Formats: sequence, C-alpha cells, structure tokens
Amino acid sequence: MNSKENILFLLLGSFCIAEPQGKVVNHAKQWMTVIVHGTVMPYVSLFDVLKLKNKTLQPTMLTRINKLYRKNPFFYQSQPIQGFGLQPIHFARAHHGNAAQAFGKSFHILNKKCFPERKLNRYYTFGWSGLLNEKVRNDASKQLYEDLVKEIKKLRTFSNGPIHITLCGFSHGGNVCLELPDHIDPKNPPFVIDDLILYGTPIQEESYNGMMSPTFKNIYNFYSLGDRI
Repeated sequence: MNSKENILFLLLGSFCIAEPQGKVVNHAKQWMTVIVHGTVMPYVSLFDVLKLKNKTLQPTMLTRINKLYRKNPFFYQSQPIQGFGLQPIHFARAHHGNAAQAFGKSFHILNKKCFPERKLNRYYTFGWSGLLNEKVRNDASKQLYEDLVKEIKKLRTFSNGPIHITLCGFSHGGNVCLELPDHIDPKNPPFVIDDLILYGTPIQEESYNGMMSPTFKNIYNFYSLGDRI
C-alpha cells in the first residue's frame, strides 16, 4: 500500500469513527426568561366590558382596535411586547422605543450581577392579544405551553443539560402564566417552572389553583395595596 492509499485509508477511517453531526455532547445548563405582557386596552366602554365578560368573545369596536394596537410598533414602547407567541429578544438589534429590549437587557444585567455562574441566558417575550377576557387568557396560556415545549425541544439540540425557566407575568399576563397547569399532564409534565414572578397581577378565581400547582417551584408576587384592581 503506497502513501496515497495510506492517507485515503486514514481519512475514511476517521469518518467512520466520527460522532454523528446531530449528536449533542454539551451538558451546559441553560436559562430561559420569558416576559408575558399584560392587558392591552385602547379604551373601555360599559358595552365592551359586558361583551368581554362572555365566554364566547363577540367582536366589538374594542376588539377591532385591539388588533390595530397589536400590529403597531408605536405601542411597543411602554410594554414588553413583540409579535404573538414566544419571541426571542435580540439585543443586537437594539433601537430606541423598544420596551422588550429594555426589559430583556434589565433582566440580563440582574442575572449577570446576581448569578454570574449562569452562562447561557436566553430572553423572550410571549405575546397575546391582551384582551380582558378569561377565555382569551386561557387560550393564550395553552399557546404559551405549546411554544415552551417547542422551544425546549430546540434548545436540547444545543445542550442536553438542565433547562431552567423563569416566567415574568405583568398584570393579567401573570394569570396567563398561572393557567399553565390546566394544559399540562400532571403525570408526565414536559417541564417545570423554576420561578414565576408576578407584577401587579389581579389573581382570578380561575387561576388561583395554579398557585398551588407543582408546575411552579417558586412564586413571587409583587403588588401594591394601593392598586384598585
């Protein structure tokens, strides 16, 4: 066997013993922080409130204007809102007037300061319509569950280490989070939430059971006694 044949033999042998491209060999821990915005209410009339209380949501002027609000980036300046569903926050595309980036960067600074051992931090927003309706919140909670399952599966391709999840719910966004256990099989949960942080969340009867669920390891509730809601 000449030298060229030897080289070819070694190259072929290296391909045979190489690990498959898709195999995960990284065991690093990953941290997800998901920010869920609150109610999006352009204006409210008594007629709208009565319709929004119905289980079957009826179209009103409020629901139509709500759709326009959600499509207009101008209204993303005061709440951590991006598109619908689970959306990653990209710090590299920072620009003025983007509240989602400001919130994400704030959480990132706090994480690096308080938990320097956390190396893989990922930040997201979860967008929903923001309508003041229990069925809407429950549907949003189901979507949040499905999006988390998909994202966790994707993150497993980067590392097969533990994935820690923190949910931050603002106002009724907290109730969207609290209704997650409604959509999780308690005998075979695909994930648990390490920390649920509620900011000014008006706890509702339908979401109260969520506070007792093993889905959440820790729940922190920040509220003001001066909050009329």
